[in-house]
Amino acid sequence: MILQEPEDIHHGEIRIHDPECHPVSLSTQRFGVPEGKEKSFPRIRHIAYNALDPETMLRFYTQVLGLREVPSSYERRKQGRDNRFCGDGKTNLAIHPFYNRIEGHEARFGINHVGFLVNDMQAVMAELSSVLKIAPRPSTRPYAEFRFRDLEGNALDLSQTKGWEVDIGKWETAT
Repeated sequence: MILQEPEDIHHGEIRIHDPECHPVSLSTQRFGVPEGKEKSFPRIRHIAYNALDPETMLRFYTQVLGLREVPSSYERRKQGRDNRFCGDGKTNLAIHPFYNRIEGHEARFGINHVGFLVNDMQAVMAELSSVLKIAPRPSTRPYAEFRFRDLEGNALDLSQTKGWEVDIGKWETAT
């Protein structure tokens, strides 16, 4: 089903739903961000969410919306893990299984966490650590150096040097 949206800066032009009924807004107008006015840092480069069927969701995002599956996704498949990863050249989309016994996984539906690139990790850590608990990510994780929770408990990752694989052969880092 394709629904019209209000076409203001908070919406796209149309809204569709993925196979698990998550709303997806589509826009040709950059969601109100003028050309050349993107914020340099911090910037979102990773979104992860938990899906009931990661493989079907990967097919949706690659076949319907044109994202490309990235090599780290193939590596996870070889390891027998259900995590899938794709990108659009700027942002990495991680599609995690809804439930997984792996360390640090939360059984929750929908958005799992959002990852931000920062160009001065020490300055960001100094500012945030005075009000929030920040923890290093496990060394077994290829992405992001730190994890913290915003004031409503949503998980956020910070990275400067590890970054995220946003396309085939392309990693987005701040360094």
